[in-house]
Amino acid sequence: MSGERAPMIWTRWTPGPGWAGFDAHRALSEAIWSGLSEAEGVWQYMNFSQDHSIWEHRADGSEIVIQYRGERIDSLHSSAGEAQAYLRAALAPFGLIAQEGPAP
Repeated sequence: MSGERAPMIWTRWTPGPGWAGFDAHRALSEAIWSGLSEAEGVWQYMNFSQDHSIWEHRADGSEIVIQYRGERIDSLHSSAGEAQAYLRAALAPFGLIAQEGPAP
């Protein structure tokens, strides 16, 4: 298996009542975005469409993928590594549930 990468393991984060019933979208967005910055060279931001934001950790290539519906978060995923560790800490106050799942 020379040069092959292991498949990326993804975690889907959801609030207990589901995204439609979740009222803390603005606070959650602020908590996620507060520590993400390209300035330090740790994260790279990618925005390929109006309703998706992707942050990639430069050291390990792990990602945070946020999908929006308007200004509300519609889905939130992270791949294993620094991205997942970052989200686990940022999301703790919101009680989101982590479930292993397919790529976003």
